[in-house]
Amino acid sequence: MLPIISHAVGIHEQTWARVYLNDVPLFRSPHFGPDSQSGPINHLLRKGENEVSVELLRATPDNVNGPIQNAFRFQLYTVNNLGAPEGVPLDKTLICEVRYPQMVETVAPAHRHFPFFYRQTFQVDVALPTPRFFDAPAAVFDCHGLTEQRAAVQYLYGLLERGEHEALLDELSLKFEAMERAFPDEDRMRAASRKREWREELFAYDPRPDGPLDFAALHFESRRGGQVLHVTRYDERHALEATCAGDPNRQILTDLVMLQHEGRWRVFT
Repeated sequence: MLPIISHAVGIHEQTWARVYLNDVPLFRSPHFGPDSQSGPINHLLRKGENEVSVELLRATPDNVNGPIQNAFRFQLYTVNNLGAPEGVPLDKTLICEVRYPQMVETVAPAHRHFPFFYRQTFQVDVALPTPRFFDAPAAVFDCHGLTEQRAAVQYLYGLLERGEHEALLDELSLKFEAMERAFPDEDRMRAASRKREWREELFAYDPRPDGPLDFAALHFESRRGGQVLHVTRYDERHALEATCAGDPNRQILTDLVMLQHEGRWRVFT
């Protein structure tokens, strides 16, 4: 069986950070902490050398005893006791770890200021399939995006606006396929299972965009030298926000991470 590699990000109160895995957006807190995120991450890794990079925009101020420990923490690990009874601590094998304040101690004091950028490489010995973004075509574009990139965003937004949910699932097929390839032994990660979950847990409650699409509010960011497009908003809200008419507690709050596939820009994670 292919092992599951998981990640965990935790930020302390007043800390503000962004995390990229192989220069693909993984964690972007739109506000100061506390905040956290965790889950399986095989789909953003490959066998061999990988890289994590951190943009630490602000960290919890030091107290009288010095820097706040673990104001920021990132971990990659495998779990050796999956299925253990509730309450039993996880037995982890750590693959990579980044912490604040230790990360800033790697540079001279004169360079220890915010924003602070940190990069670390690490090895993965698991025979993971290589994600599509490693070999995706690159493009050159500015923060306004190319015509075809804006069209791709418009198309996704329109499908959601019109309630064309099956067409939207088809458009997101690269995302589902990537998870199935990365977790071949997990039934819950199969494309059919994920699509069924979206139908039952989200689309059944009729999600619609919270407002009209405003390209003036969107920021098109180039990652991986133009192989990956990251669509965010200038005001730090999510690029796509939608609320379910049948249950306002169910929402879509997401940025868009896309690559070129067969001549079109498509969401892949």
